[in-house]
Amino acid sequence: MTQGKYVQDLLCKVGIIGFKSSHTPLLSTLNIRATGAAVFDDSHLYQSVVGSLQYLTTTRLKLLYSVNKVVQFMQNPLEDHWKLVKKILRCVCDTATYGLKLSKDNSMLLSAYCNSDWRVDPSDRKLIGSFFEYLGKNLTS
Repeated sequence: MTQGKYVQDLLCKVGIIGFKSSHTPLLSTLNIRATGAAVFDDSHLYQSVVGSLQYLTTTRLKLLYSVNKVVQFMQNPLEDHWKLVKKILRCVCDTATYGLKLSKDNSMLLSAYCNSDWRVDPSDRKLIGSFFEYLGKNLTS
């Protein structure tokens, strides 16, 4: 299961095809502020692109934390937040063909794994966590 065409369409929409790619999305130690920079002039574009990134996390689990951080500013995005969204998109550039491999497996065993940390984000001390669910050998979420 891949989202290659979806990625290409999203990159075209934002106009960053051919930009230098990034291997990592946002750092977990990055302190993102809700005030201080100029307001981003196209909040509809911001919301649309961030919503698209949320959909991409289905096949790109490493984006979950970064996308969650920029989603927090959907109501009033700033120019600095838009720069972070573009950094996440540059991380997606090289992975357009990535996806989830689903194999034929007769096992209906459901397995789940999780990890969480309360201390990572010093600004709000909110829980940061991730989880993986497998049905047989297939990663489902």
